[in-house]
Amino acid sequence: MANVKHSRIKDSLWILFSLILYLTGIGFIYIGCKTSNKNWVKEGIIYEIPWIIYFLVSSFNETLVNIMVVVVLLFMAIAFIRSVVVVSRYHEILDAQYYKKSIDKKVSFIFIAVSGIIFINGFGLFYLGDKTSNKKLKVEGLFYEFLWFLALITVFLKSNFFVGLALAFTLISLMRAIIINYENDNLYEQNSYSSSSSKSDNQSFGFQTSDNMNDISNSNDSSGNDLNGADFNNNINETNTKNTDMNGADNFNDVKSFESYKSQIYDLKNSFDFKEKKVSDIIERRFSSSKITYDKFMTVISEAHDNFYNHVNSSLEIIDFADKPNEKFEKEILKRIDVLKSILNKMDDLSIELLLNEKEEEQANDDLKNLVEDMENLIDSIKDYK
Repeated sequence: MANVKHSRIKDSLWILFSLILYLTGIGFIYIGCKTSNKNWVKEGIIYEIPWIIYFLVSSFNETLVNIMVVVVLLFMAIAFIRSVVVVSRYHEILDAQYYKKSIDKKVSFIFIAVSGIIFINGFGLFYLGDKTSNKKLKVEGLFYEFLWFLALITVFLKSNFFVGLALAFTLISLMRAIIINYENDNLYEQNSYSSSSSKSDNQSFGFQTSDNMNDISNSNDSSGNDLNGADFNNNINETNTKNTDMNGADNFNDVKSFESYKSQIYDLKNSFDFKEKKVSDIIERRFSSSKITYDKFMTVISEAHDNFYNHVNSSLEIIDFADKPNEKFEKEILKRIDVLKSILNKMDDLSIELLLNEKEEEQANDDLKNLVEDMENLIDSIKDYK
């Protein structure tokens, strides 16, 4: 019980950002990125905009500065009230394990912290750009540093415009760092299957089913897919053996590249298994009394399942077939990986809407109906893709 209470306090510390000067919206951006909730990210950015404007007008006249002081204090009060309101929803998502978990917390913390420190805020993005071979991030980091270079030069000319501009872009670089950091697959992953993947060999499609999900799991078992948890791992092992047997230095880099795709497909497959079970659980709880609505949702989930596994199978078959990987094979694999990611994104949208929608029942049903239609359109668009 004490651990749960301690965890709740720890998971609520982001509220304090709403009371910190200049960092009013950082808490919302953090939880929005962590839970893939774009509305929270946008709300956090809105709370930061008055501070950015404040820095930009600080060198003009005192009247504008005084007006912006009132505005930023008002936004701080709103941000704090909203944080208190939203924190229970945030805890719901954490309990459902729909959040991203840092692979290397130390690297992630240093990267984000550096991006919010004046004079060196550009080094964080430059570092990540260099780490991921992303030239745009490196240029963006250099741009932030160039602004400080101009600020230091012009301050001797008794001009504070570039100082205010550099401070404003320090806030922007901090927001960008949080968003980019959570989007970067090398630093974060969906906290879903790491503890359960070892059990997937004995369960169809790697599901971690509860007692009230047995019927759903059984229906998925009979859906005609030729890939279950054990078969999937066998395919991986067989492909590993084939690629390990390939000789010659010329093939090594290609094989290594295809191994990374195989690993990525495996991760996407595990993530889908987890999300499918979670969404099914939520649908079971929310629509068990309405058979028509329940059947409608489960039909869409089942079709998403079939299409997802068809693309997993076809991707692995290409990798197995490609004794000598080439560009054509690689493009086909990447196309299929994009399809897998698009299905996962729609599953995320549906699960978040089901968890958090607290609107009027009619409006909530309209939103869910639109999401289901989006999923159906996505499935229809990829059904004929081979």
